Amino acid sequence: MKTDSKQRTGWRIVQWSRQGAVAAFALSLLLPGVATARGPVGAVATPHVVATIPVGYSPTGVAVDPTAHRAYVTNQDSSSVSVIDTVHAVVVAAIPVGAQPTGVAVDPAAHRAYVANNGDSTVSVLDTTHTALVVTIPVGRYPKGVAVDPIAHRAYVVNFGDDTVSVLDTRHTAFVATIPVGVYPEGVAVDPAAHRAVVTNNLDNTVSVLDTRRNIVLVTIPVGGAPFGVAVDPAAHRAYIANIDDASVSVIDTSRDADLDARRRSHRDNPRPLRETVTPDNLAAATARERAEEAWYAHQFLPPWVAS
Repeated sequence: MKTDSKQRTGWRIVQWSRQGAVAAFALSLLLPGVATARGPVGAVATPHVVATIPVGYSPTGVAVDPTAHRAYVTNQDSSSVSVIDTVHAVVVAAIPVGAQPTGVAVDPAAHRAYVANNGDSTVSVLDTTHTALVVTIPVGRYPKGVAVDPIAHRAYVVNFGDDTVSVLDTRHTAFVATIPVGVYPEGVAVDPAAHRAVVTNNLDNTVSVLDTRRNIVLVTIPVGGAPFGVAVDPAAHRAYIANIDDASVSVIDTSRDADLDARRRSHRDNPRPLRETVTPDNLAAATARERAEEAWYAHQFLPPWVAS
């Protein structure tokens, strides 16, 4: 299987080619206990369609609340969200939201769903217990993707029209911050334990990695052509980026150790330019700044027994 392993700005990235994906799939067909086109091997059933459920016009985004057995589907041309009972595979409600809803994310513990309305630059907050609209919050222009950090009580909304991410406080249903990112952001996913959010920037072929505690961009990483969708495995601290133009997936290490490595490499490869005459006084001040920065990095990203 062909892979192309790359080191970029200290973050580990693996590009998977289309041929590699096909080879991996073909190999999986030969493994014991995996269903094949000829029929199930062992006790594993072949994946198949179990139901087709009519919803609104131009369904676009979907999110699932596994604890409540509900799925939420945005209907872009109906300006509504269809609520599906996942046990019985039927629509139980249709909730009117803003214009042209696209992305949707669910916070199961808080019983809330967040819908990005691309047509009127708002987010609709839904009460998933009572299946009702709670409030509509203005965000940036043409919001698309949305992701929730249930630990930090934050929602992240990518605004395609002004190259930003809007941060919402989900406990108080309030706007918190706007973070500039790359050009034409499309998708966003969160790694709650690492305090990271990953945003795909479709036009400049990059992803922006955000520090969700300080609401800043930590690093911008080149990936494949026209990155679009993104998903995070929080247990493994990996983000998977779907690249439209070159039929590949980029895999990024979202752990804090990777971030520290990126910062150190950036500092090593791009030292601060000298813009003044060196004197004993300003040399001492510069040395003190460097030591303070190193201490800050260690405090933020290293375990206590290493930082000390």
